[in-house]
Amino acid sequence: MIFLESGDEHPNWVLLPATWPSERARRSFARTVSQGMWELSGLEWGRHERRALAGAVENFAADLPGTVEADRYFLYVDDPRLVPLPFWAVAVPSEGDAEETLRTVAQAYLPSPVRETEVEAVSGRIGPGVRGIRYRGTGEGTLMVTLTYAWRSAEFGRDVMLRTVCHDPARLASRLEELDEVAAGLWLNPTPDRTATDARS
Repeated sequence: MIFLESGDEHPNWVLLPATWPSERARRSFARTVSQGMWELSGLEWGRHERRALAGAVENFAADLPGTVEADRYFLYVDDPRLVPLPFWAVAVPSEGDAEETLRTVAQAYLPSPVRETEVEAVSGRIGPGVRGIRYRGTGEGTLMVTLTYAWRSAEFGRDVMLRTVCHDPARLASRLEELDEVAAGLWLNPTPDRTATDARS
């Protein structure tokens, strides 16, 4: 298999393992991420704040792989006071016309009753792609937004999708520039047992 990888340029972008050797390992990972994110933020924090973020991370670690089928899972911790944004990624063999396929993956043709899906060209280490932002109602009088990045890798013959769903459009909009930078730096690794450093060497 070929996996989507990220470097260490954005420390608030965390790879979330899909499986765990034990609950203790998962809990330890969540505590480490929580403390690291609070220290990185420079904000004041205490035991209650650290435990709240650790609990959110552990919940995603336990539940996300069983909820969404994907090759890779990530958490974006833009603010340790908020619930992290979960992202999931899939890489499949390329099919069809690149532009039409990527626009389809980015949800360009799905109904968007709130406003038309915003689709823009993007590029990065994987190759040329598109970014789709689709808004829809939650049925409770609020908005949710789906953010999707889709690329075609000529090197590996793969179409790649990275997606999140956020219930706070303003939060997502304020972080879009940084998320674009994160997405542009992702790359495909055909040997996931190697370290990220080895993969880039």
